Amino acid sequence: MTAAKPALEPEATIGILGGGQLGRMLALAAARLGFRCHVFAPSPDSPAFDVVHRVTCADYTDTQALDRFAADVDVVTYEFENVPAETAAFLAARLDRWRKTQTGAVARRPTDA
Repeated sequence: MTAAKPALEPEATIGILGGGQLGRMLALAAARLGFRCHVFAPSPDSPAFDVVHRVTCADYTDTQALDRFAADVDVVTYEFENVPAETAAFLAARLDRWRKTQTGAVARRPTDA
């Protein structure tokens, strides 16, 4: 029996949309497993920025920043549920792994709340 290939290679970069406390905890756990993290968040005071390999501080609708982010990561995950659906679709079109696993679906808070 052969060992299964890991889902991510050592030192792969995990992209995290959102830079709050959960993003910080996710990045710290990922680092203990040998992964790097790149956080994309609009707030320059994002707590996760202090513990990651790379940061992008830009609005979730900034397509140039999203392009650079997508080019630098191997996979993307969410730190919170209010990432715009357009952002997820934009990244899904650029990341093969995201498309294959169909993790681009987003839970959104209604805008009419």
